[in-house]
Amino acid sequence: MKMNKLYWIILLLLFIGGLTFCEDQEIGWVISPELRFTTLDEQKLTMVGGQIGLVLDQWIFGAAFYYGTSDIVSLVDVSSEDNGNYSFAFPRNLIYGGGVVGRSFFARSFVQPYLGLLAGGGGSMVANRGDGIFIVEPQLGADIIISKVRISGVVSYRFSFFSDWFPTSWVSGWNYGIILKIYSH
Repeated sequence: MKMNKLYWIILLLLFIGGLTFCEDQEIGWVISPELRFTTLDEQKLTMVGGQIGLVLDQWIFGAAFYYGTSDIVSLVDVSSEDNGNYSFAFPRNLIYGGGVVGRSFFARSFVQPYLGLLAGGGGSMVANRGDGIFIVEPQLGADIIISKVRISGVVSYRFSFFSDWFPTSWVSGWNYGIILKIYSH
């Protein structure tokens, strides 16, 4: 057991040492508030949120969180032997977040393409009942660099899995976002 701990400590020290002694390695942080436009159950939804992360050269490792700004009204058809067929409407919203890894390309250019991946979870409130979901979201964007601030546009697709209460196709969908990225370096 002690050998296992010693192994991880040595590995961590080598990693930190490698970051410290790399020339031209930029290390810092980024905070990125974001406004997103998406769909939920084929209805338009505006979301606010953002990302925060550690920057290692052109890589970003961090976390993201998004919240729907309004409720969507969904219609569900129900069939029962006692009551027959009927429909009811219920309000829903979407909240999700998770870990993010991303990479920018062409470090010295005015416009930098960006590839990222969010993996995490969240939920949708359905008629005062929450339903958990798993999210995987590949992202493609472009940053316009203005000193320590970047203005970005991003397009992503939200894949959702493992919902108990409603079809995951209601949550899966395209996202379009406008991001303000503030870097420490």
